[in-house]
Amino acid sequence: PLVFDIDAVDEDAGMRNHFDFVVAAANMRAQLYGIKGRTDEDYFRQTLKDVIVPDFSPAEGVKIAANDEEAKATDGNGMDTGDA
Repeated sequence: PLVFDIDAVDEDAGMRNHFDFVVAAANMRAQLYGIKGRTDEDYFRQTLKDVIVPDFSPAEGVKIAANDEEAKATDGNGMDTGDA
């Protein structure tokens, strides 16, 4: 599993953008549910230390095109959902 490296935010501008995106997305999601959002950076720094991102594992039987040639072979949608 991945762990969000909160200390990298101060050292890397790209991580700063990622951090700002996470804060914005969290606030937008909160707003959808009528919850008051937060912008306090210390709160997010503390909370993100406890977030563990599970390893990605694709659903069985689903093939995602890895290149343009494979995408064309699957009717150009780039993803075979197994529905055909």
